[in-house]
Amino acid sequence: MTGLEGKRILCVDDEPANLQLLERVFRRAQADVRTAADAGAALDLLGQFEPDIVVTDLRLPDLQGKDLALRIRASRQMQNVPIVAITAYDDPVARAEALAAGCSGYLTKPIDVRTITAQLASFLPGQPGASPPPPPTSEEVQSLRRMGGDLVDRLYANISELRAKNAELSALQDRLVEARTRSALGEMAAGIVHEFRNPLSSISGLAGVVAQDLAIAGRDTKFADLIRDQVSRLERLCTQLLGFARPETPRTEQFDITDWLGREIERLRPGFPARWTPQSPVIPGKMLLVQGDVHHLAQIVLNLVRNAFDAVEDGGDVLIALEAVDGTARLTVQDTGCGIEPDSREKLFQPFFSTKGGNGTGLGLAVCKQLADRNNWELSAESEPRRLDRPGSGWTRFTLSLPLVQLPRQGARHE
Repeated sequence: MTGLEGKRILCVDDEPANLQLLERVFRRAQADVRTAADAGAALDLLGQFEPDIVVTDLRLPDLQGKDLALRIRASRQMQNVPIVAITAYDDPVARAEALAAGCSGYLTKPIDVRTITAQLASFLPGQPGASPPPPPTSEEVQSLRRMGGDLVDRLYANISELRAKNAELSALQDRLVEARTRSALGEMAAGIVHEFRNPLSSISGLAGVVAQDLAIAGRDTKFADLIRDQVSRLERLCTQLLGFARPETPRTEQFDITDWLGREIERLRPGFPARWTPQSPVIPGKMLLVQGDVHHLAQIVLNLVRNAFDAVEDGGDVLIALEAVDGTARLTVQDTGCGIEPDSREKLFQPFFSTKGGNGTGLGLAVCKQLADRNNWELSAESEPRRLDRPGSGWTRFTLSLPLVQLPRQGARHE
C-alpha cells in the first residue's frame, strides 16, 4: 500500500523528463495522473479534472509556481486540496514563498523515487503522519519583504556611498569586490543551479527506476548505483556553490574555544590519513571565551585541516595550535608542505581559484573567508615556498583570529 491508490494527481513541470518520471512513479502507485508543462495548461486541466493533490515546480515558463498556487487557492472547490511544491532551491526564502502562496508542503530536487510516494501521501487528509503545514516564521516573512527591493539598485547605491567616502576607499576596496562578486554569483548561481539540478534530478530518478527494474529482474545494479553516486557528487557541488552565493546568517553564541577545539580534533582524528601520525595540538589549559557560529567554525577548521593534509601528501607535518594574543583567540593550522608562491597567495581567498589544479573547486577557502567575515573573525594566510637550496623551507600557515569575550569582573556593580 502506497497511500496513493486511486488518487487523482496533477503534476506541473516544464521539464519533460521530470514529468515522465513523476507520471511513471505515481502510476506505479496506482494513482490517476495528469500532467501539464506550464501553468496555463494546468489551469485548463482543472476545469475538467478535479485532483486530490497538486504537485508543481516553483519555476514555470508562463507563471511562477507560487502564483499558480494562488490561482488554484482562489477556486472554492480547490481550497482544501493539498499543493506540494517541488523545486531545485532549498532555502528559507523559497520555503516561505511556497507556504505563503498556499502550498501545503515543500520538497527539493533531485526526486528520490524510493520516498516520493510516501512523502506525497503524507499530505493527503487522513493519512498517517499527515499534519497541517507550519506557518511562515517572522524571519521568513521579513526575508520575503526584503526581496521586494531591487538588488541591483542596492548594489549601486552601496558603490556610490563607498565612492563618496574617499578616505575609506582603500580599506574598503577588498570588501567591495567580494560583495559585488557574491551579488553577481547570487544571481548567476540561482539560475545555473536550477537548470543544472533539473537534468540531475531526471538522471538520478531514472537511474533509480532502472535500478529497481534490474533488481526485480535479478540483474546487477552496480552501474545504475554508480550513476546515482556521481549525481550525488554533482548535487553536493551545486549545494556548495549555492551556499557560497547565498550564505547563511550566523547563529551567534558564546563558547569556550579551548574545550571546543579539543573535542573537534578528536572528532576529526579518524579521518586523518592512516600513514600520518598527527602532532599533538598546542591547546592552552585555560578557558578562552569567544562568540560566533560554532557550525561555521567547524566548517572552517575542517577545510583548513583537509588542505593541510593535501599539502603534505609527499611527507610533512601538520600542526594545529591555539593561543591568546592581544585580546583574541588565535587558531592556526600549519603544514610543512611545498608552500605557496607569492602571486598565488594573493588570490587564495578568491572564488574559483585553486592551487590543486583539477582536484579543487576553488570554493573551499573562499567559503572559509566568507564565513569568517560574517562572524567578525579574521582569516589570513602566510607561506614560504619550498626551495631546494634552503633545507627546512616550505610551509603554509592559516590563522583565524576570534575576539575574546570579556567576562564581567566578580563583584562588579551594575546600575
